[in-house]
Amino acid sequence: FHPPPKVDSAMVKLKPLENPLYRARDEQLFALMVRTAFSARRKTLKNALKDLVSSEHFNLLEIDSRRRPEELSVGEFVALAN
Repeated sequence: FHPPPKVDSAMVKLKPLENPLYRARDEQLFALMVRTAFSARRKTLKNALKDLVSSEHFNLLEIDSRRRPEELSVGEFVALAN
């Protein structure tokens, strides 16, 4: 490019782990849950996932249903899906 742009660039190579840290028993349900939660990011988990997760499940897993989807870890999403 002329003139050369004043930017830095980098490459990142991602390699899947041989043994994932978390494994969902039903990957389709897990994907649906994450997609549903993040399609309503500003809603609480209770409202975003009301058709997929009951209040009892949140209580059983000790996950505050008033949290927002971006506040959950991958492990917590997997636990909800399982």
